[in-house]
Amino acid sequence: MALATWDTTLATLPPAIQTRELSPIKQDTLAAEPYWAEMQSIDVPWKTAALARISALEIQGRDVPGLGDLRPTEEAASQLRRCINSVTLHSLPIPHVVPLSGRGIQLVWQSGARAIEVTSFADGEIVLEPLENGEINEEISADAPELLLKWLVKAPRAHEGHATAR
Repeated sequence: MALATWDTTLATLPPAIQTRELSPIKQDTLAAEPYWAEMQSIDVPWKTAALARISALEIQGRDVPGLGDLRPTEEAASQLRRCINSVTLHSLPIPHVVPLSGRGIQLVWQSGARAIEVTSFADGEIVLEPLENGEINEEISADAPELLLKWLVKAPRAHEGHATAR
């Protein structure tokens, strides 16, 4: 009876260093990006407070007879969240979050005689209004929320003369 002969040569694998040198697969988007985009506001107190109050309105809002439906629409809430997340300023007063009849939401920042109103209507339309002494200030461009908020916190210049020492 003939004995079977086994091939004693071993299969060779590339060394580990060669596989590490291969370029990694680049991912364009990560699954966690939307989550972390929302979580960026955790270290910014005014954003955390505003987003929490918007969520509370969505959960606790109700239809009040004679006053209107105070539950914000999904479009109004999501557009307002986008607007809030677009602002990179860290030091701002905490805004008031006000439900509007007709299922909209309004944020109001107040600093002295100045105020900024950001209104998100039920269809998701956003309207920005700078107010000074209770009236709309038409000298300020209402295009970008960040520019308006910088105007809000910037102290108005005093138009008084300066005393000089002799």
